[in-house]
Amino acid sequence: MRIRLLLLSLFCLCAAMSIAAVPPLLNYQGLLASITDVPADTTLSMTFRLYDGSAPGATLLWSENHATITVIKGLFDVILGATTALPDSIFNRSELWMGVVPGSDSELSPRTRLVSAGYAFRVGTVDGASGGRVAGNLTVSGKASIGIGNSNAGNYSLAVGENNLALGDHSVVLGGANNRARGDYSTVAGGGSLSLSDSNFTHGYGATVGGGSRNGAIGDHAAIGGGTSNTANGISATVSGGVSNTASGGWSTTGGGEDNTASGGYSVAGGGTLNNAGGSYAVVAGGYSNEATVTSSTVSGGYDNQAAADKATIGGGGSNVASGNQSTIGGGYSNQATGQRATIGGGYGNTAASGATVGGGESNQATSSGATVAGGQSNTASASYTAIGGGQYNTVSDGSYATVAGGFRNDATGGRATVGGGGWNHARGNYSVVAGGGGSSAADSNLATGTWSVVSGGRRNMASGDQSTVAGGDSNTAQGVYAFAAGRRAKALHDGCFVWGDSYNASILSTDINQFRVRATGGAWFYTSSGTDGARLPANSSAWISISDSTKKRNIRLVDTEDILKRVATLPIKRWSYKVQDPSIEHIGPMAQDFWSLFHAGDDSLGISTIDPAGIALAAIQELNKKVERADALEAEVRELRDMVLELKRASQAKGD
Repeated sequence: MRIRLLLLSLFCLCAAMSIAAVPPLLNYQGLLASITDVPADTTLSMTFRLYDGSAPGATLLWSENHATITVIKGLFDVILGATTALPDSIFNRSELWMGVVPGSDSELSPRTRLVSAGYAFRVGTVDGASGGRVAGNLTVSGKASIGIGNSNAGNYSLAVGENNLALGDHSVVLGGANNRARGDYSTVAGGGSLSLSDSNFTHGYGATVGGGSRNGAIGDHAAIGGGTSNTANGISATVSGGVSNTASGGWSTTGGGEDNTASGGYSVAGGGTLNNAGGSYAVVAGGYSNEATVTSSTVSGGYDNQAAADKATIGGGGSNVASGNQSTIGGGYSNQATGQRATIGGGYGNTAASGATVGGGESNQATSSGATVAGGQSNTASASYTAIGGGQYNTVSDGSYATVAGGFRNDATGGRATVGGGGWNHARGNYSVVAGGGGSSAADSNLATGTWSVVSGGRRNMASGDQSTVAGGDSNTAQGVYAFAAGRRAKALHDGCFVWGDSYNASILSTDINQFRVRATGGAWFYTSSGTDGARLPANSSAWISISDSTKKRNIRLVDTEDILKRVATLPIKRWSYKVQDPSIEHIGPMAQDFWSLFHAGDDSLGISTIDPAGIALAAIQELNKKVERADALEAEVRELRDMVLELKRASQAKGD
């Protein structure tokens, strides 16, 4: 049967839902009639083909067979792509031709060209689109405006949102309302508000505002992340967010907070409120009402702090001022680092001048170069390279390198002088030392005024001689050079004297140079070994007692008293004077060498102890006693014989008469 086909319509069912993909199907309708135009009523198979041209040599792009198609009164319709996928890439060409093969017949000729439906012409733009989704890549070769009331006057600009303006070339407004991107290559990502006064804007080349409201990126390459009422008007300046913050210096940064200003080049205001980083490279990390106004100055936090000099630093606290170049205040309250390289660790009301250091405490002052006050209260180090460790009301002045370690109202005014502690002590001589002691009033103070003088402690002691020493105690005086006094009321008034006073309340005084004077009303002991060997001077005695206990001796044996007496008899006894004494002062006794040669007793041939001559004398006395006893016996015998002679004489005379 010869038939002919009339094409009624061909269109794409492309009314996509808001989420579902466009169905890849075509609805094809036709009229099938005989050669005499009689509409067919039949069932048959049909094959549909798409070509890139109408000529016989055109390329077959797609083909689909439908085995059973019902024709009623000549009309039929079929869904193409239902059995063989119909890719959208087929339609990416200027011409597309349909060929139809009914049943076993040849392909009908001519082929039918696929054309657009009337409204499909609007696909050239997206005006009036009410929704949908682009699943793949989207390329816009010109400008784009998405939203209501937007204007993209700049070349290659993009405006998205409501009443936004992209006025600079290549500028972008990505959302929000009433935002303005006026600088070339500038961006406003969003934010703004219904009021023009709340809008974000960019003036600078390449400037960016991320969001928020009333933010303005005025400088070239300036950026504002968000917040409200922020301004970045320096070149490459940045405000991350917050309220009413300003980054006006080139390459400056304000991190956030409120009413902060980074006006110096490369300066940073990290956050907080009412902070000002006004110097180049200055930093205020946070806090309240802090200022870093000079090059490379830094305030880390706190409130009302001022880093007002080159490279000055304040760590925190309140009302601190670092006004010296390279000065530092760690924290605390109302501290002042006024000099170059001055340092205050913290505390309250402390002051440090050039090169000086105050570690902390209250109302301490280090006012000279290299001076240090570690802490305490109301201490003053006013001479160069002096130090006060702590305590209260201590002073180091006049003498460089002097030290007061601590205590109360101590002063070290001599060069390199030292007071270790205590109260009301004074080290006023160069290199002098008062280790401690003193008392609660000036009357109890210790005083070291001599060069290299030392008072170890106690109270009311004075070392006024050069290199003099008071070991401690009460009311002692070392007045002479190299003098030493200790105990109670010991007065070493002459050079080289050693004076010791016991607890008895009376003064003991030197009377001449190089004396050794000791008052020991309970007696004195001198030990020459680790045991009890030595000598003692008992209380109220004037003679030394040597240790002579038999339990302390060895090699004990009797001596030959006769031999001892003979040796004593030959020992030269001479009159002499010591070479170091005045020649008018003479002594009587043997020479040590003669004594050693005869008796070999003692330690050596250069001295004679008191114990050996006493023993030798006792042995000689014993021998003399023997001789006396023998002499007495002889004398008695002589008397007896004399009496006998006299008796005989009287008898003889009587006979003669």
